[in-house]
Amino acid sequence: MRPASRTRCLALCAAASIVALLTPVQAGEATRTTSAPSTVSVETEGTVVTVRRLNRRFDLAGPDIVGLNPEQRLLLRTEIETTEALGEKGMEGEVRVAAWPLDANPDAATPLFTIAASGSDGRVIDNDVYVVERGVDEFDWQSAYSLASGNKLFDATVPWLRAANGGYWNERRYVALAQVFDDADDAALHDDRAVALLSYVARDRMLDQLVIKAADVERARFLRSVVDQRVKLGWRGKAIKAATADGAMPDPKAGRLAISVAFAPDGATLEIPVRANGFDPKKARLSNGLSLEPFPPNLLLGRWTVSTAKPAPWLASGTDISATVALFMTRLIEVKADRVVSDSPIACANARYDSELVPPPGLFQGGLAELEAARAAEPDMRAAATAKALGLSTGETRSVSLACDTGVYEFHLPEPNLALTAFDNVIFTLSRQP
Repeated sequence: MRPASRTRCLALCAAASIVALLTPVQAGEATRTTSAPSTVSVETEGTVVTVRRLNRRFDLAGPDIVGLNPEQRLLLRTEIETTEALGEKGMEGEVRVAAWPLDANPDAATPLFTIAASGSDGRVIDNDVYVVERGVDEFDWQSAYSLASGNKLFDATVPWLRAANGGYWNERRYVALAQVFDDADDAALHDDRAVALLSYVARDRMLDQLVIKAADVERARFLRSVVDQRVKLGWRGKAIKAATADGAMPDPKAGRLAISVAFAPDGATLEIPVRANGFDPKKARLSNGLSLEPFPPNLLLGRWTVSTAKPAPWLASGTDISATVALFMTRLIEVKADRVVSDSPIACANARYDSELVPPPGLFQGGLAELEAARAAEPDMRAAATAKALGLSTGETRSVSLACDTGVYEFHLPEPNLALTAFDNVIFTLSRQP
């Protein structure tokens, strides 16, 4: 009689590597071999059989990665970890990527960057973009990342489009559409009328984004449903004739080029002209009450007060923070387009704002990454775990950077009406006021 619970580690757990890559080395060195073994385990508990897999492999990227030496090639180590209960719907998974120059030793060198996202697979496209498959049974969902930096480029829930700006492959553009999820991590998308996010992207950076909105909440909920709606993204315009069947791409510089979005079975459509570096929403044609708004909005604008204050996680235990807390508590902070009005230390003029999605290691100007590095042996001090403990996303958090006369401040928004910021080793939570 066998036990009710058991775990078996199959042949892939063997010490022999599953993937071995011979990497170029400096003249005079011996050939270097790097391995990345994969594992699989099967756990039985009662009638439930759970399969856990950790697949590792190496990929190459480059040359001609924008922002790097044109001859540079990268070595990518991809880890795909999944957990699946057989006979049950769905699967949990995470994709982790680390990148090194091809001539580096990944067993000793620090990666140039890392990528981590929930998902089931990943691959390199177009030499310098990494795509993570994040969808589940009901719908497709992909996230694309720059292989120059590891930064996210866009999300897509429908097949995206390519364009060759000026007809040059190295100046290509991507157009992507992602239907808005009801539980979106990005606080800037917490809008009941939001339907989808349109992104216009260069090889290494975001160029322009627009939010498609419905006339009312009920229509928005219907249009953004990945189960009820099928969305088609395509090209329109006379410039399409220049794109031949042999793979040539439309050229935004040629003019008279637009993208079209169609929702079925609803029937709503829109058409937006495309320029070399952005959309042209003023000339858009929309039906069925759809509208367009620039994205992201500056979520920091408005009136705020401090609701809580706590020592920053990197601060030594027992440090007195009362003097710093007194500078902010009960103080109104009014953030305007060109200045911050307050009797707190962050009052300033000549305000400039920048908004982006920030993963846990980048939060609080890299403070969580430094904490993780300093206390690497403690799992609770990993950047994602610390972010979660602070109420922030373990994925990416909408963040607004404020640069003004008195300094640079970062605000991280888990939702539109809450913002976290660090000042003098204290984490302040700000609450929006009427």
